[in-house]
Amino acid sequence: FYGGTCNDIAIQPDGKILAAGVIDSLIPSLFILFSNQDFMLARINSNGTLDSSFGQNGKIRTNFENHPDQASRVLIQPDGKIILAGSYMSDDSLHDFIFGVVRYHPDGSLDNSFGLNGIAKFSPVVEKVKVVNDAKLQEDGKIVLAGYVFTNPNPNQSIVLRFNSNGVPDASFGTAGYQIFNVGIADQEATSVLINPNGLITLGG
Repeated sequence: FYGGTCNDIAIQPDGKILAAGVIDSLIPSLFILFSNQDFMLARINSNGTLDSSFGQNGKIRTNFENHPDQASRVLIQPDGKIILAGSYMSDDSLHDFIFGVVRYHPDGSLDNSFGLNGIAKFSPVVEKVKVVNDAKLQEDGKIVLAGYVFTNPNPNQSIVLRFNSNGVPDASFGTAGYQIFNVGIADQEATSVLINPNGLITLGG
């Protein structure tokens, strides 16, 4: 049994459609399905058929570790490379979700010049659930992610972080690559991010 969720789409300049999200695993048990989710990316031709030249018959499944992974946003670089941004659960702790970014070549193969073999990871806060809601590319190729950190029993806090174009966290941004916002006593969640023409970053949520 396979199930999945599409969380984002993007259209390439040639009209092909990229659909990103989650693919579930084999056994229709809620626990097993949950524990085996992976990043999923599919490319669809402009006529609605799967693009067989992309990945494996039009689809790519990327596994971080042996627990749930979820791609939230898909981005297309000017050079045609494709970025998936989301979160995954670490093997080291069932309570720790980590920010994850994957970059592919236009044919769907992993870009080994990015992060470690195409996969970049960043866990700025230990033992916290971290969720990516949005991502944007800067003109210089850096990748900005926005979401929230679950800090039970304290209120959730918004977070923004930035990767360099090679998949390494940008230590010049915020506090060692990230910034957490705590503006009140209630839960906070950044749900969208925009890059202004002057380079300023705007969060909404």
